[in-house]
Amino acid sequence: LIDLAVGSLGNAVILWSRPVVQINASLHFEPSKINIFHRDCKRSGRDATCLAAFLCFTPVFLAPHFETDAVGV
Repeated sequence: LIDLAVGSLGNAVILWSRPVVQINASLHFEPSKINIFHRDCKRSGRDATCLAAFLCFTPVFLAPHFETDAVGV
């Protein structure tokens, strides 16, 4: 847990929260192996080796009443 202590004039307050969502990330490439001799596309008018990268975020809600909510990343 991340805590935050705030103090002033001899008083202090500790603020804390519990985690409510965990964001899992996964990454994969197509093709999975790169052949630098196979130039399958063009970049700035020149032959190039290209690939696609897919980055996926999956929320795991740690509190049951949040399971139907959406998460913006």
